[in-house]
Amino acid sequence: TGCLTGERPYFAEDPCRDEPTGDAAIDAVIAKLFAADTAVPDYTAGYQAVRRFGNETSAASVVVAQGRRSVTVNTIRFISQSGRPQTCDLTSGVCSSGFDPARISDTGLTVDFYGTDSARRLCRDAQAALGPATAREETIAAQPATCVDLALPGGTATYCVLSNGALAKLIDGDVLVDLLQFSPTVDEGQFATSG
Repeated sequence: TGCLTGERPYFAEDPCRDEPTGDAAIDAVIAKLFAADTAVPDYTAGYQAVRRFGNETSAASVVVAQGRRSVTVNTIRFISQSGRPQTCDLTSGVCSSGFDPARISDTGLTVDFYGTDSARRLCRDAQAALGPATAREETIAAQPATCVDLALPGGTATYCVLSNGALAKLIDGDVLVDLLQFSPTVDEGQFATSG
């Protein structure tokens, strides 16, 4: 055995945020996804997600509202207001301090699935792409979306994003996410701590 001295290596959390992939189609989508939490104007979005392993379907919603956000996956709601995150079970009405992502780990979604985490996923897929990505436009939930398709060893991955940065569609190896509804208004009911 031996000793290691000096500064320890680390992995950058968001390597594609500051260092573009070099593929303009991919970088345009990544940049928008990273902006999803700070989107202006505010919005409410409804999603359906399917975890391919087990073919399990989940309902999800996202509300971003000037310094506040609410992300609900099935009966678990993550709320951040005034810098205080909490995880709430809508069935029991019980909330705990902080975000507990393990509560939705069986869905294939994360607390930040609609923005930052999809940007990170796309960044990883860009490193495995078999060639240049294909850029295109699509209308999803009556909203214009910018899309990119990547050829990967396991098939084609698709990422679509709205102009405000909200995820509109994700088709990847383990999960399918579709935007079903979008509104440029805030659904205040999504900040309730019980169903």
